[in-house]
Amino acid sequence: MLARTALEPISARCWVPKELGVAGFFRRLKDLNVNYAVLRWFETLPEIEKGEDIDLLVRDSDLNALLSVVGRRVKTSIPIDVYSETGKIATDWRGIPYFPRKLSQAILDNSVELQNGIRVPDPKRHFLSLAYHVVYHKGLASGVRVRAGEHPAKDDPDHDYPAILANLSKEVFHDSSPISLEHLEATLRSEGMTPGFHTEEFLARTNSFLADSVIKRIRKISPEMEAISVFIVRERAIGWVGDVRLFLSRQGFEVISEKSFEGQAAQHIATFSRGGNWGKGPYHLSGGLPAVAFIVLDVDPISNPNLGSGEDKFSTNLRVQRVKKLLRLHLDRKQKAMFKFNPLHSTDNGLSAREFIEEAWGPDHYTTLLLDAEVAMGEWKASALDFPDRLGDHSRRSGKYLSRLEPKRVRKVFRRQSLDYLKSEIKMRGALADLPGVDIPLATGANFLEIPFIPKARNMEVLTPLQILEVRDFLLHCARRGIQPIDFTPKNIALDSEGSSRYLDFEYFQRDKPRKSLLKSAALFGLPNVSDFRRPSPYKKQALHYTHHWLRHTLVPRWAMLLPCGPGFLGLLQRWGRVQVVFLDFVPLLSRVVQRLFDVRRILIRKASFLMWKVIRLRG
Repeated sequence: MLARTALEPISARCWVPKELGVAGFFRRLKDLNVNYAVLRWFETLPEIEKGEDIDLLVRDSDLNALLSVVGRRVKTSIPIDVYSETGKIATDWRGIPYFPRKLSQAILDNSVELQNGIRVPDPKRHFLSLAYHVVYHKGLASGVRVRAGEHPAKDDPDHDYPAILANLSKEVFHDSSPISLEHLEATLRSEGMTPGFHTEEFLARTNSFLADSVIKRIRKISPEMEAISVFIVRERAIGWVGDVRLFLSRQGFEVISEKSFEGQAAQHIATFSRGGNWGKGPYHLSGGLPAVAFIVLDVDPISNPNLGSGEDKFSTNLRVQRVKKLLRLHLDRKQKAMFKFNPLHSTDNGLSAREFIEEAWGPDHYTTLLLDAEVAMGEWKASALDFPDRLGDHSRRSGKYLSRLEPKRVRKVFRRQSLDYLKSEIKMRGALADLPGVDIPLATGANFLEIPFIPKARNMEVLTPLQILEVRDFLLHCARRGIQPIDFTPKNIALDSEGSSRYLDFEYFQRDKPRKSLLKSAALFGLPNVSDFRRPSPYKKQALHYTHHWLRHTLVPRWAMLLPCGPGFLGLLQRWGRVQVVFLDFVPLLSRVVQRLFDVRRILIRKASFLMWKVIRLRG
């Protein structure tokens, strides 16, 4: 029988052949002229205690020579963790280089050879590398207190880091200050050996000390910095750049700058951003290196009330996270089931956005962006200055503010990139001003309009026969006047205190040729996939439009809305009205049941898609 050895996954963990031994391994590296350094716990080498391993940093150019000496898949008795300068060929730490490039080069350039022939960092680089390991890799688990005078979070660390670092600090810097995480971080920062903010953000997800440090800096950013974000499209999604640009603009962002990356530029940005972690993640395929970056501006960011906790702990503008998820879902539908990949990433806050922009575009470009953001946000705030009360969660194109003076008015302020929607709303309200339920603007400005406030307004869960008739008449008037009521649904209808219908938003209403019927009404039928009309994003497919937007509110099929307003149509509505009167409590329940059925259907489809994705990812 042949013995079978379990293969280890390829990672930084390697194994020195037993027949070579530790001493023989280091002699072989010397013969091959490999530039390396054993990072720590080298005092007893070539002897190592049971259960310990060797942590070793190697020059990128010498990595292949070193790997020719060790095994990567077959487990033997002498473990060794190999880290290269840039983390190439899986010699990384959690998907990113073990140290910043500057620190790695300093360690290798200044390494010294001990009497036993083993190369190690000189005292200064030994201190800096160990301090980095404690602050950025170990955190509270190192047993080092956060600040002087406090008790360490862990009493039994695997090594006595405080004592070792204190001795090195005295030797190198002649500094007898108490060792703490804050002191070590400050020392690394003064020596220029800290990682970029993107890397700190990545490491902070599993390092509570680092997370607190990152959050403190994030809380200090200005509103103008918070308004600027970056979306990065990866190589494999390069064909959808136009879709991404359009999607971002429809979701409330103003696309200010755009830049493509190829070759060495793409590799540089990948190494610099996201901690260098551009792998495939949980997907079947890698999305590739960064290909295109969009700088976007949001003058009305959605603040994160849970900053420092939860899934989006470092996000200052929740709109970025919401849009990123929607955009990934949108692009996911374009991918084949067997070839799924992550198409894009984004910055989480103003600090990560600044770092990316300054690296990719230059510091001067970021300074210009800040000035532009200050102007745009100033215009937005000035338009809402006399309207202190905000109404609800602002839409992608505009925000609504309420005055406190009687008679109360609502000022609808439009974003700078959405002024066409403002013009459309003013124009369409004027064209339909003679119809009941349409409010004429009380005042207009460069980026706003004012309309009457509807006190005690409420949305309709189920439309009565009379309300169905009113809506039908309104849609017929639109059709006859050559107006397409795109994105008009029952959610755009409110009841005032007297029970009259009021129509709310006209941003997507657009001119079309006059028609005598509702057969091609975008309100009831939606739009085809290819159309010249402007539409919101995402937009429901044409086949599902009425079912998704209207059925649970009318509880009558679409063909009933198309019947001529004769005895048949009126008789149908009268019978439906009697049902509503007799079963007063049943009708809203039926509406909720219909909605629940659609929700269950959507959840089942999502779970089936997720299950298929999991099956595809199974290996073997």
